[in-house]
Amino acid sequence: MPLVVSACCILHNIIERNKGPFKSVWLYNAQEGDKIYPQPRNISKQVATGEATSIRNHLKNYMAKTYPLRSSRGKNLPPKKLTS
Repeated sequence: MPLVVSACCILHNIIERNKGPFKSVWLYNAQEGDKIYPQPRNISKQVATGEATSIRNHLKNYMAKTYPLRSSRGKNLPPKKLTS
């Protein structure tokens, strides 16, 4: 499972960096999927609390240590410092 999460994060960052297009059919497909598999709508906070930020940072640090990114030459890259 961590490899899937890492792959999704990497793909997301590549698309964001290259300003990839967003196709409206994707939104339609997601909305149709929500009808079949409804997701919880009870968002408790719109802003991250200190505790949530701490949990996110611990998870980020754990994943950076446990599942390091590799360059195309196979060398480990140092984890980037993520900003909030």
